[in-house]
Amino acid sequence: MKIIYTHFLYKNLFIFWMMLVSFVGVGQTITIGTGTTSVTGAFENYYENAKVQAVYLQSEIGAARTLTTLAYDFTYVTSDATRRDFNNFTIKLKHTATASFGAAFEDMSAGTTVFSNADYNMPTSTGWHTFDITDFAYNGTSNLVVEIIWGDNGEYAGDPYTVNSTFNASTVCVFGISDTQTPPTYMGGDGYRPNIRFG
Repeated sequence: MKIIYTHFLYKNLFIFWMMLVSFVGVGQTITIGTGTTSVTGAFENYYENAKVQAVYLQSEIGAARTLTTLAYDFTYVTSDATRRDFNNFTIKLKHTATASFGAAFEDMSAGTTVFSNADYNMPTSTGWHTFDITDFAYNGTSNLVVEIIWGDNGEYAGDPYTVNSTFNASTVCVFGISDTQTPPTYMGGDGYRPNIRFG
């Protein structure tokens, strides 16, 4: 009887664990955006500094889950290998009620830095490039701002990186680029939001 009880207990613990994993979405991949318009987005290394924010909606991300990676679909790679390093490259995530940006950057003081590299070597080939981020507990109820900042690179490329994007009718992406400001101030916004893949 004792052996049967132990087996029953372990079996139920296993079922509970599988339900928990399914609920939080660990290991599941979500791709947002199917458009094929190439934009420089956060990777505009024709300039020496960049700051870009994009907002992704709860309706697109779904239920609460732990985000462990994020990826962008690169369509062009800077040809000069010596211009592929991005200095002080950081990615921040932040829960937000914002669904469309105004004429300013979102305040990210309450955001979480999930990736940081003093001298990040960008991809050498096109396709999805994944950033292994610090685990982020997405709450399943808020929209999510993704912010990328880098610079000063001290150099620029004549043929910057590009990624696939999808057009939205609202302002879902805001940016600043500069050769002299680190980080750049707000310059503008538009509806071309880089496609993203959360893991």
